[in-house]
Formats: sequence, C-alpha cells, structure tokens
Amino acid sequence: KAANAGSSVLAHGQSVTFFVNYNAPVANAGTIIANTVSVLGTDDEKNPTQASDSDSETYKNLMPSIKVTKTPDKTYVTPGSRVIYTYMVSNISAAGSFDPLSGITLADTDGTPSYVSGDANGNHVLDIGEAWKYVLAYTATSSGTHTNSVTASGMDDENMAAFGYASASINVTCQQNGK
Repeated sequence: KAANAGSSVLAHGQSVTFFVNYNAPVANAGTIIANTVSVLGTDDEKNPTQASDSDSETYKNLMPSIKVTKTPDKTYVTPGSRVIYTYMVSNISAAGSFDPLSGITLADTDGTPSYVSGDANGNHVLDIGEAWKYVLAYTATSSGTHTNSVTASGMDDENMAAFGYASASINVTCQQNGK
C-alpha cells in the first residue's frame, strides 16, 4: 500500500511527505551520518522512473564532563586530629564511551590527593563507568568550621577540558574539662 494517502497513483504536481524516525547512535565528534532516500515508480506508460536525494549530518563535539565528590571520615574533631578525605571521580560526559578523559588531576585547598584505585583496565584514562578513588589526610589545626574545596580536571580526546568541583566541611572543637 502506498504512503500517499493509500493511492497507488501520484498525479502530476502532487507530492507526498514521508516521515521516518531515527535514533542516531552515540559517536565521536566528526562522525558523519549520511541518509539517502530513493523513490521508485512507473509512469502511465509502464516506464520505470526513480529519484533519490541525500543529506548528512556531522556530529558536533560535546563538552566533556567530570564529577568529583569529597567526603571526610569525620565531621567533628579536635585540634590535632587527623581527617581522611575520600574523593570519587567519574566521567559523566554526554558522549559516553566516545569521550574518555585523560590527564586527571585533583587540586585541593588542603593538599594534593593521592590516587588509590578505580582504573579498571589500567589504561590511565577515566572511562565511562569507572570511579577513581583518591584520598588526602588533613590535620585539624584550629577551632571552628574548616571548609576546603577540590577541583578535578581532565581532557577529552579532542583536547577539551573538563572541570568538576566539590567541597566539604569539618567542625573543629576544643575539648572542655576532659570531655
């Protein structure tokens, strides 16, 4: 059955619009998706006729995205107490596996966190699905609320930078009367 309102005849000057839904796959920037449509028919003298048209789209680069979380092992301490911050870093780029991040660095206002684990395939690239763990030990020095922040950064395969931010606070209180 023909798509032109069920008719098997398309009169001179008449046109028909066809709609096709297509879910484009995830791909890297620069990938081209080409689409061609072909129409076949027969005129009133039984002669075959055909026409075709093509179009294409080029994938644009999506900005990479990195996520970092920061969690202290204690939130209430006394001066001189040691706090261990744990950081979890993940690649949340919209382009998925086509946008791995390399050159991952963490810069914290209290020092440089150390990498612990998470690079599942050992390629030194933060892939989608990996969560890299870092830690940093901090010694509380004075009473009050101590807030510090971390910046995680990396580069995607098109040399676009990604940055993620997190902060955490601890309460440093003095012990009174041996309590």
